Amino acid sequence: MTVRSAIHVGLAAALVSCATPPYPADGFADFLPAPLDANWERSRPKSGRADELAFGGGLSTSATYRDRQDGCRLKITITGDAPMMQGLSMNFSNPAAAGLTGAIVEYLDDEPLVITADGEIQTLTRNYLTQYTGSCDKAAKLAYVAATDRSALRDFQLAPTERRAVQTDDTQGSVVWERAYGGPAKDWAYAMTGTHDGGLCTAGRTASKGAGLEDLWLVRLDGDGNRLWDRTFGGQAIDRGRAIIESSDRGLVVAGATESSGAGEFDAWILKLDAAGELLWERVLGGTATDWASAVVETNDGGFAVGAYTQDTAGAPYDFWVIKLDRYGNTLWQRRYGGARTDWVNAIAETPDGALVVVGHTESKGAGKSDLWVLKLAADGEP
Repeated sequence: MTVRSAIHVGLAAALVSCATPPYPADGFADFLPAPLDANWERSRPKSGRADELAFGGGLSTSATYRDRQDGCRLKITITGDAPMMQGLSMNFSNPAAAGLTGAIVEYLDDEPLVITADGEIQTLTRNYLTQYTGSCDKAAKLAYVAATDRSALRDFQLAPTERRAVQTDDTQGSVVWERAYGGPAKDWAYAMTGTHDGGLCTAGRTASKGAGLEDLWLVRLDGDGNRLWDRTFGGQAIDRGRAIIESSDRGLVVAGATESSGAGEFDAWILKLDAAGELLWERVLGGTATDWASAVVETNDGGFAVGAYTQDTAGAPYDFWVIKLDRYGNTLWQRRYGGARTDWVNAIAETPDGALVVVGHTESKGAGKSDLWVLKLAADGEP
């Protein structure tokens, strides 16, 4: 099974499950498509617990389809109610960054499909992942993707799981407040920052509002979780915020990626906002392939250092990419670090001596398939 999850940071409800979910006996069988025509046959659907490593639990339902004419077999698996499902969103915008080397994204009726290097097709409908695997060709798999009733799956709700708040005192993690914000589509927070007034601001993406398929979405809350304002930024395609900080002038700086503008499939995107969420400036940086900004820190000169990852051509490995901006968003310098395989940045910080420390993931060096990689850089970016 070719599923890997990127880690995303969001607001947690701080609730714990205290009962096994009351799954329907036939699972998601109602959403598996019928055979395309009389040349196809389908096995009886089977339901069971989803793969723990890939999904952290949940429910999977699958059936096997066979073409009587050429003998090819196609397996369709629907997985839902999985704790790690939201992490799979990265697969559908930047599969290489999520670990799906060689995968590409295509669209069917404006819905993204991931096609992996070994021919598996994946769709993500709300919080339900559908996988199309097996020996049948791409045309047959796409025909079954089109035959799957994703609109019905999008509206489906499992019976609620009994939940309770953790009953401890406030010093031991009890729920002080919780809030859920969003619309009818997929809306997630990837990062947050505390603010000078005791509140916070989240950065993420929304498909429920805005100008495009997904827009960068900021939600500003007070200390009690009440929404003060929210803003969307973006164009007609996919745009996301992956990191956010409050700057010393009490404004906000957001780092992410945009597919709606720039030179490549995705470009690194940095936005500076005032305290009310109004845009002061933005910068789009990158080449003709995919570039993502994943971290940002304010530096002692009033400027900003951005941690990102970049590639030369589509499908090529990624490198660490560090960009130094002045307070107005002008590029002072940029440096690239990495080897022959993929390396990407997850966090960046400034040390008291004015140097930068960048941390992330490397496949180019170390003892294993991937290793933690930490670089300390001088103020001019030299390692």
